Order: sequence, then C-alpha cells, then structure tokens
Amino acid sequence: MSGTPPSPIPGSDGALRYFGFQVDLLLIHGGASIGSLHQTNIWRTDMSILDSLNLSEVSKKSESATPLMAQRRKMIVALDEQIAGAQAELQGQHYVRNVVKKVVNAETGLKHRINAERPLRKFWWKSSSGILLELRFAGRPLLLANKPSVVVGDPSNLVPILEQVRAAVAAGELDDALRAAAEGRKRPGKKTGRPVGNGPQVQPITADHTSTPQAKSVVKSMK
Repeated sequence: MSGTPPSPIPGSDGALRYFGFQVDLLLIHGGASIGSLHQTNIWRTDMSILDSLNLSEVSKKSESATPLMAQRRKMIVALDEQIAGAQAELQGQHYVRNVVKKVVNAETGLKHRINAERPLRKFWWKSSSGILLELRFAGRPLLLANKPSVVVGDPSNLVPILEQVRAAVAAGELDDALRAAAEGRKRPGKKTGRPVGNGPQVQPITADHTSTPQAKSVVKSMK
C-alpha cells in the first residue's frame, strides 16, 4: 500500500480549496498480483456557500432588548396567524390556533400542560361595502392615521394587505401605534403606601398593647 497526496485544486481566487489523500492498494493472491484498488478521499473546506448568505448582526436577544422590539415581534407573530387564517378561508378551509394551556388533574390535583385548539380572532369582517380590517394589539385597536380600519374590499385583497401591514410593522412604521396601544392597556393605580398581598400587617397600638416597655416608649414619644 502506498499513499500520495493529491494535487491541490485552486479556487477562483487562487486559494487552495481541497485537501485529502490518495491510497493505492495492490491485491495479491497466492504470491501473484491480481489487481489494484485506487481510492481517493477528499475533504472540502470551501466557505463560498457562506459568502452567498445574507448575514445579519441582529440576535434573538437583541431583538427583545427593548419593549418596542418585543412589541414588533409580538405583532408580527399575530399578523402571521392572520395571514394563515386568511389563506385558509380563501381556500374554503377552517383555521384554528394551537395553544398550550395548563389544566388541573381532578384526581391528583396536579397541573399539567395540554395542547388545545382555539379559533382565530379575525382582524377582518364583512361589512355592507366589503371587507374591512381592524388591527389589534394588546387587546386594543390600532389607529392608523387616526382611523380605526383599513378598507380591503374584495376578499382577494386581504392577504396582500396583511402582508403589507406586516412589512410596515417590521420597518417600524407602526411603532407609535403599538406604543399607544400598550400604554393604554396599563391601568394607573393609586399608590397608598400600604403593603400589597398577604404580607405582615402592622398592628395599631391600642390601650391593650401599651403594657410592654416598647409600647410605652412609643406612646411617650407620640405625646
């Protein structure tokens, strides 16, 4: 058996793109040569495939680093469901969402997760003049140029319009509307300074609590 390296194969830029080895096997039976076997193993190290990809510096973590980026992604996911539902409806099919919900086992009392189907809450509806589209986020309608709906008209226009809206969300054109809807969902609460939940409660000092030295010192300081 003998081994010899193969001739390098240069790339288009002159760099060597391949390496490997060649093996020649001499087959001998009964002291006589009956043939030979030639084998070549080559590994490819060419990285030109990566050069054809459109690489990005955006990571999943950086995309959710700010509330605004998280709102965009959440709205895009909702629009993807609307597009899938609209396509199914145009084909005469029924579209449902697959969600994961927690249920309690009646026998053991333990919680576990199950897959359940939920109907799609459509953004569109049929009016007397055709189909209208109302975008919603955080349980509230999105106002576009201070108007609550988009005129779709013919059903064949629904998917292209939804795709246009999706592109507008990805480009940041609906950031103000998303922010307004998210802020409108927050319920302003009155700060009372009182403890929240089942934490320890402060007992008021009454006549029954003034028998201890600590209570007497507090009462004395209040006079």
